[in-house]
Amino acid sequence: MMTSRGVQRIVVGVDEYEPYGDFAALRFAADAARQRGGVIKLVHGCGPRHSIGHESRAAIDERVRRGRRLLGGAARRLGRMTELDTRIQVLASPLPAAEVLLEESKSAAMIVLQRRDLAQARRVYAGSTTSTVAAQATCPVAVVRSEQVDSEPLTGGVVVGVDSLGHARQALAMAFQEASWRGVDLTVIHAWEPHVSAAPYYGYVPPDASEIEVAHQDEARALAEACAGMSEIYPDVQVHRELVEGPVVRTLLELSRNAQLLVVGRHGHSQLASLGLGTVARHMIRQSPCPVLVTPGEPPAQQHLLSGTEVAVGPGY
Repeated sequence: MMTSRGVQRIVVGVDEYEPYGDFAALRFAADAARQRGGVIKLVHGCGPRHSIGHESRAAIDERVRRGRRLLGGAARRLGRMTELDTRIQVLASPLPAAEVLLEESKSAAMIVLQRRDLAQARRVYAGSTTSTVAAQATCPVAVVRSEQVDSEPLTGGVVVGVDSLGHARQALAMAFQEASWRGVDLTVIHAWEPHVSAAPYYGYVPPDASEIEVAHQDEARALAEACAGMSEIYPDVQVHRELVEGPVVRTLLELSRNAQLLVVGRHGHSQLASLGLGTVARHMIRQSPCPVLVTPGEPPAQQHLLSGTEVAVGPGY
């Protein structure tokens, strides 16, 4: 979406461990730029996640040179997927990947990451850049896996999960926007389970039929209130509301099986690595059958517009 102040910038994290396996992230970014216009910026953090001792200036410079070569190859692959007028930028930073991506999130419309499935021992050392960035980024973070974006265009709609606590307002707004850009239907899902209590001396007491009915009406009201007003803003989006009694993770996994995109809110508030991600978002990143867009808990304080300070290296790759 163009604005009077600039264009949207989509940032893609490029990983050195799989230099030719980043097709899914590049394809997702190319499709996003085609739908809404904008600049794609390829970013590689050259620094190690855990520093061991002091690195010489020569060693740091060599890391950056390798990063630039890596980004050059990614830019050429991306250029074959995008429109001729799509601008492509690159940034090889001496910082670790998570640090540079979090800094980029302050002025980006979206960050796109391709999740790698590491062996457990290696993950203990390397950590998870994807989870850390998704948990702390200022802008929405799209997470894809290689098998989720193939040569055939995805035909499903956009799915978003909401709750009754108001945590997913930003996710819902982003889901409407994505559905409008893509020209597809939006399914708004609210999964809920009856509250249970343990009476003194008697153990578990299941809710009776009347209690379940009252709870169902309350949750239906919460779902309607969550969607209120959004259809007026996006009259072109066909909305389907799904109120499901059942576990939220299982429900989202089942109902997003054929979706183009699943949008979830980041409910956690911790700033300690990935602990701020929230349980649902963490499960969706690991298990979702489709790409996942994780949105911050609160609207960004600033518009995510191109600052104009980066050096363009496209179009033409």
